[in-house]
Amino acid sequence: AGWFRSFAFQQWPSYIERRWAYLKKEHARRIVTLPQPRIFASDLDAAACSALAACADGHGLSDAMQVADRDFFAIDPREAYPSAGLLVINPPYGKRLAASENTEELYRDIGGKLARDFNGWRAAVIVPENRYATLLPIAGKSYRLLHGGLALRLVVGRV
Repeated sequence: AGWFRSFAFQQWPSYIERRWAYLKKEHARRIVTLPQPRIFASDLDAAACSALAACADGHGLSDAMQVADRDFFAIDPREAYPSAGLLVINPPYGKRLAASENTEELYRDIGGKLARDFNGWRAAVIVPENRYATLLPIAGKSYRLLHGGLALRLVVGRV
């Protein structure tokens, strides 16, 4: 983590660039290229998917990530993953929710999809209000979260 970023310690008077470069070079040997992606990301927004794929490729992570312009409800995790993993969902809410959609119905549908296809998976789902967390079959905890200036909840646990 943090391979491509800078750190505050690099501004310290005792910081020596060549020592940091040596440490990074030594640890670069431990970087493993994956035989297949471990992260699958999807969104209905094709432009967002293209931007994410380009970002992953630009950082040398395209072997770890597969990006697709797909609806969450069309995904069958058994196609790509023989065992349970971690699912993170940031569904639409508030202004991002289409006028024809009902928030409660959406979260009820998400809960049904989780129960059918993601049983045994760990999951993290952002919900706009705590009452929607009860519609999800996730045994775990709920945390307050500020996201995009909105007070939300992050429901985390096992399906």
